[in-house]
Amino acid sequence: MNLGAKVIIYGVGKDFGHWLDFKSLCLLLCVMKKNNENFETHKLVLFWISLFIVVFSLVLLFAGPELVKCRLQEWGISTSKDAQNAGQIGDVFGGTLGPFIGWLAAVLTFAAFWVQYTANEEQRKQFNKSIIDTSVDRFETRFLTMIEIHRGNVESLELGPKASGRRAFESIFLELKMIYWLVYNCYHDSPEDASPDFPISDDLLFQIAYLFFFFGASEQSIPLISELVGPTFEQFIQNLQDYFISVLHPEMEEGDERNIFVSTDNGDLYWNNEYEFLSGHLTNLSHYIRHLFQSVKLVDDADIEIISEERKYEFVSNLRAQLSVYEQALLYYNSLSVLGEPWLAEYNGNEENYFVKYCMIKSLPLGLADFYKAPSFPEKNI
Repeated sequence: MNLGAKVIIYGVGKDFGHWLDFKSLCLLLCVMKKNNENFETHKLVLFWISLFIVVFSLVLLFAGPELVKCRLQEWGISTSKDAQNAGQIGDVFGGTLGPFIGWLAAVLTFAAFWVQYTANEEQRKQFNKSIIDTSVDRFETRFLTMIEIHRGNVESLELGPKASGRRAFESIFLELKMIYWLVYNCYHDSPEDASPDFPISDDLLFQIAYLFFFFGASEQSIPLISELVGPTFEQFIQNLQDYFISVLHPEMEEGDERNIFVSTDNGDLYWNNEYEFLSGHLTNLSHYIRHLFQSVKLVDDADIEIISEERKYEFVSNLRAQLSVYEQALLYYNSLSVLGEPWLAEYNGNEENYFVKYCMIKSLPLGLADFYKAPSFPEKNI
């Protein structure tokens, strides 16, 4: 081995820790291997760094001695085997390459910390994603439970031998329609007697009809209906009660079967006698409708960062799919009544109410909701 090689080995051995901080490279490798996915992403970078170090080391090993020797001879420094000269040569070599090696060590250290930072960011994103996924799973479980409760409410509905479960809503909707036309006919047959000082609008007629439908026409229901309508129309409420009694208990000869019917703009409607007409539905429908409203409210109140607006619409669509056409029609008329005002209110800063935002009424047969106000909510294509 010539003197140049000995000088380099001497200098490198003397200032090895100062020239090249290989601990930084080891730290970089350890950090990258902590996260397999991150390691795969930066594998190419690691390859080029390693290749550069190997090539640089080989060049330094084979070409370095002669290069240093030539340069020292140009500077007039003796390259004899004298130990003092060899030490001076090593110092020159170390002082020349030291800044470069220090810069390389700094780059490797920065790379190690950068890889650690990106790994931490990736873990943070995965942690946040796991929190969101857990929240979505909990929400879906709760929503499915609400749907199961809704199905139970429908199955437990029993008004008579032939009016139970989902089939009962057909009779319930028929009763609502007949009560509306009874109220409408009672007023328009003699409006002067019904309310001589204040004419009654179609909107108020519907409100009165729905209250009789919901609370019934019993003696206990009349004060409550009168309070909700207002004292101005108390006389009309009393007239309606007498009118309902004449309809429910007409004068019949012995052997005649009672037949309740009402004339409408679209022909006569006949009651099917599946349960007691005008008996009220406070106990049957209050929980059913309230639970539907709370199910929709649960979806609408969900955090937008967890459940997007498109996903909210999908959830409510799944709920709407549980409703028959008669249930949808009944829900629509409930929203028009004073008892169903929350359906058409605006929540959470929305400019659309629940019926418009989630298209609660969809694909109703033509002619089913043909009294008072026909549904006119726009359908959404989502």
